[in-house]
Amino acid sequence: MTLSIRDILGLNNRFHVEVDGIDRGAWGACKGLAVTFDLGKPIDQGGIYDHETYLPGQVKYEKITLERAINPQHSMVVQGWLAQTIQNWIYSANGADSGGTAVITLFAANAAPVMKWSLRNVYPTKWTGPELDAASVGIAKEKLEFVHQGFL
Repeated sequence: MTLSIRDILGLNNRFHVEVDGIDRGAWGACKGLAVTFDLGKPIDQGGIYDHETYLPGQVKYEKITLERAINPQHSMVVQGWLAQTIQNWIYSANGADSGGTAVITLFAANAAPVMKWSLRNVYPTKWTGPELDAASVGIAKEKLEFVHQGFL
């Protein structure tokens, strides 16, 4: 029996991320996949006394945080994306380039896709590398945070 790469990754790496159509690898944790519907301020309507009326407010999406053990293939791809983003910001006419698109895919234990979220206007906000300490034993992890303008 031969094992595929998805079988080898195990249950911890069940999130897969693509940005602008480029594979950014499997991740061990994905946090912040959420949307909040702001009700806005209540409006007083004359003659209506049994409930409040709201006008829709903003829809807000949380910052996405991904975390995984560093691996040579996909961690370098993320570094390349971050470097390209910096270049786009530096050399764009107005100081900001339009964000890309991202797809987060959740896989079941048998590696079958369960759900996909397509995010629009994605910008990285923070990358954190591992804490390097020769006196301790641990897993070298990277963390990537980005903002987006929605997945609905």
